Amino acid sequence: MRHEGGEDIASVTLTVPASSQAVALFQHVSIKRAAGGEPLLPILWSDNDITLWPGESLTLTAHLATSDAEAPVVEVSGWNVPTRSVPLAVAGRTAASQEMVH
Repeated sequence: MRHEGGEDIASVTLTVPASSQAVALFQHVSIKRAAGGEPLLPILWSDNDITLWPGESLTLTAHLATSDAEAPVVEVSGWNVPTRSVPLAVAGRTAASQEMVH
């Protein structure tokens, strides 16, 4: 996550391995204050509820108000995949991206 002006910007890359036999249907990405916690709001995503084919990858960008959340997580859920959570790197407000493979 990086900091610009009065907001934080997070990049999340979702990838379906080329070896996968399944399509990742209707993937929904959110950033939560903590694992299983409330969503960080307000937030504006570059896209939402996406579908990825085997071998396909997509990077989403989120613009959100600067938060004091201690341990934010990126949560990805979908129609045919289990929900996954990954800690969002915010230490030092340096640029970071999170990659999730389905």
